Amino acid sequence: MNNFIDKEIKGYKFIKLIGRGAFGNVYQGKKMSTKQIVAIKVIEIERFGENDGILGELVESEQKALQKVKSKYVVGFVDTFQDNIYNYLVMEYCDSGDLEQQIKNPNTHFTEQDAIGILRQILQGLRDIHSVFIIHRDLKLANILIHNHSIYKIADLGFCKILQHENDQSRLQLGSLYTMAPEILNSNSYGLSSDMFSVGVIFYQILFGRFPFTQKDYKLTSQPLINFTRNKIDVSDESKDLLEKMLQFDPKKRITFQQITQHKVFEKQIFSQISRIQIESARVIMEEHAQFYQKEGAKIERENQKDIEITQQRLMSMGKPHLEQQQFNYEQSQNISNFKIEEKVSENSIADIDIKEKTRKTDEMNLKINHFNKQMNDLYFFSNTILEIFQIQMRAHYAAVLLCYQVKKMIYSIKEQLEVQIQVNMNDSDLSLDLTHLQKLLELTEQQQIIIDLQFDDIAEQQIKSGDTRVQQMIQNQLKQDTFNDNLYSEINALIKKQNNQITYILFHMIQCCQYCFALNKQLNPIELDNSIFDLKKSSQIYPDQQNIKAQFEMLQNSQQQY
Repeated sequence: MNNFIDKEIKGYKFIKLIGRGAFGNVYQGKKMSTKQIVAIKVIEIERFGENDGILGELVESEQKALQKVKSKYVVGFVDTFQDNIYNYLVMEYCDSGDLEQQIKNPNTHFTEQDAIGILRQILQGLRDIHSVFIIHRDLKLANILIHNHSIYKIADLGFCKILQHENDQSRLQLGSLYTMAPEILNSNSYGLSSDMFSVGVIFYQILFGRFPFTQKDYKLTSQPLINFTRNKIDVSDESKDLLEKMLQFDPKKRITFQQITQHKVFEKQIFSQISRIQIESARVIMEEHAQFYQKEGAKIERENQKDIEITQQRLMSMGKPHLEQQQFNYEQSQNISNFKIEEKVSENSIADIDIKEKTRKTDEMNLKINHFNKQMNDLYFFSNTILEIFQIQMRAHYAAVLLCYQVKKMIYSIKEQLEVQIQVNMNDSDLSLDLTHLQKLLELTEQQQIIIDLQFDDIAEQQIKSGDTRVQQMIQNQLKQDTFNDNLYSEINALIKKQNNQITYILFHMIQCCQYCFALNKQLNPIELDNSIFDLKKSSQIYPDQQNIKAQFEMLQNSQQQY
């Protein structure tokens, strides 16, 4: 294939090669009239007839499907054209790789809530695909592209089934082994539930880092067992229950798209945490899914079954072999559809000045947003500890006042930093998505500020009524950090003695808050706070490594005395 780099064709400049497939390449490009960064898939026309014309069908299917679907969570169609040699498909460019690369990256650290957030986005993208009577049939990690480090978009619609398509000659048995539904693999009828199975495989892979089934499992006549052995992420019983329902080999037993929206896994969590993924996923309204599938689901299934029957009749009348004999080679099929995005690109290969500058700005902003997210999660750790104190009715009211006071200080600091960043970058179109994220963070901060102000005023008033005069300094915002640290340490130490020198999980969380506050005064190295460890069932239980925690806690007082 000719070198397209630096060439301009039909108003599109080719910048660099970003993906390579068996039948063509994908380039990063720029639409010269608008400066929009795009992805351009280039395939040789003479190869459309290969594999009994299947490649040509896949290219046509993908282009028609992309033009039909309008969704934030599906890769957007931009343009298509061809010359005497090549066919060109211009699509939205996703700047953060794909989900397969992200999971394989050792620096990726998902929480269960991140995995659920990605699931929400994929379900939204699928709903938008189904709404135009299309079944994807080849959902897998590599076909989920990522934009702005937080938006997950379904891609590669080459194997999709477009219903109500009068010229359809689909072989019906296309997809990727280990992710396709068993009914497609076994040449049985398929429908919306086939996409549900593939989404279940993706959800499982995010949580456990492997496929749920082996090739032998697909040959079984009964439901194989799902391995829930822990990987990197602590997985709740609710997520395991959902996976069991999504990964049923019998499509009649599989959870439906209407039912999934009511599953407990999508209920609001008691304890808060935040990430770019979760902020983006909060925009997906699950209730709308149930309404859509209740209204349109049966109609889509009817049209799908009608299409299958028509295609089967055509194949028989044309003397075509049975579906099992027409199975398309899996390795070839994956090569056609999946153009793997290269994970690392040399800085020298980015020749376009506009792209270089945008990349620099978005990378810098991504670091800032990650910093803000960390600050917010630290804040949530304190808030979660306060919530835990009251949820288990622990008599630690003065400690709760102290923690509330610290959260108030943290909120005002984060809010001020966010306002500055929004003001400085508000007119930069290259950072529009990042600014939306910053605005959402600011909204969350303001909401949390209202909650913590009310909480602080309430428990502070109760402490004053009980005769505790120590609260006055906090109300007047005159409590120095080292004095605050001493007070918090003393209060936690007294609570430990009340527990017969036993450290429960809730006391462990309070100690971590105390360690964090001492670190703010530059007396200790910063500690990482993990919001995923909160569990009301364990709050009053003894923390297993309490001797080590006691030693760390005692060191705090020694470090305070040295300053």
